[in-house]
Amino acid sequence: MLLYKYPIYIGVSHISIAQVADTSIFIHCKRGKKIRDMASECQGKSSWPELLGAQARVAVVTIETQNPYVDTQVVLEGTPVTKDFLCTRVRVWIDQTRIVTRVPVIG
Repeated sequence: MLLYKYPIYIGVSHISIAQVADTSIFIHCKRGKKIRDMASECQGKSSWPELLGAQARVAVVTIETQNPYVDTQVVLEGTPVTKDFLCTRVRVWIDQTRIVTRVPVIG
């Protein structure tokens, strides 16, 4: 019985982990994938260049409306973040005035 399966992206490698029953874990790894290639494997829209310069609130609503498979994270420029890649995450980078400073993309 498959309990869960989910992808994990580390650098340029894609690792799928599936747990069967309570004890078995199977790992499958695809090597050599680039971030832009991994984004093409994600569901829904993956980039929002039209939101550059928009208010953070508008960007969050637009992204989550246009792609229901992602959650947004509003991040202040200069804040350290992890380098992992997730198909379910879009970071919205903002300045002190809550204006979007980078094109929001899946990752």
